[in-house]
Parts: sequence; structure tokens; C-alpha cells
Amino acid sequence: MPTFATDNSASEHASTAGTYVQLHYYDADQVNVGSNSPQKFDSTTCDLSAGLNCPLHIASAVNGETMTVYRGGTRVSDTILFSPGAAKNF
Repeated sequence: MPTFATDNSASEHASTAGTYVQLHYYDADQVNVGSNSPQKFDSTTCDLSAGLNCPLHIASAVNGETMTVYRGGTRVSDTILFSPGAAKNF
């Protein structure tokens, strides 16, 4: 899932650093969205079981401070995840 680090680093994977989206398939419906700057954590549900064992189509769109994430054409997140004026290195 997308993880946007504040310094655009790719030296190691950190699942909850920067801005991130997590799909928890073991729960069959749990979706976590968070950001370190601003401090934000949201949890929601979305039926993930229908997409098991097939290609996963993810799209994300950033508009200013807001990031929208789609899974298979269904919006799973649409929230403010970036601080005003924050560098977006992607």
C-alpha cells in the first residue's frame, strides 16, 4: 500500500511512517489510513474478501492536503493526510 515518507527515502520499509494505507485481509474488511504529519489515524471497513486471489487494482489521488484511495474502483479513503505546505515527493 502507499507509504509516503517525509524525506522520500526508500532505504527500509516502515508500515506506519509518513502517510499510509493498510488493507487487513486477515480481518476481511479492515482498512487503516494514517499520517504522521498531521497526526491522524482513521479506521474503516470495506469488503476485502471479494478481491482475494486475484489482481489488486489500487489508485491514489492527491489534491493539496487530501489523499483519496480507490481499491478496484471503490473509494476506501478520502481524507486530509498532508500538512499545508508539506513536500510531496512522489
